Amino acid sequence: MNTEKKIEKIAPKEIGKSLANFWNNNFRIFFVIFFIIVLTIGGFFWYRNLYTDFWTQEQRNEYRQIKDESVTFKKNEFLRTLEFLEVREKAYKEDKFISRDVFKKY
Repeated sequence: MNTEKKIEKIAPKEIGKSLANFWNNNFRIFFVIFFIIVLTIGGFFWYRNLYTDFWTQEQRNEYRQIKDESVTFKKNEFLRTLEFLEVREKAYKEDKFISRDVFKKY
């Protein structure tokens, strides 16, 4: 009673052919799965960068203090700009005298 298991030898060419056939039949599925994985990872990083807070309260206060010190209101320039805009508005609202209509036949 000799019970030997027969081990079949698989040729490397057959493995290559079967892998190639499997790839040709299913490559679309792999690309769809890969696309979904990449899209999910990209969405995760995008969400994390938009909605997570990396600054401590000290860093926020320091940033606000630096920005508040660097911004100054230039009142004189603002008033000059307002005067300039008022002059332009008055000039626009005035009736203009049109000397001659170019498109009218005389």
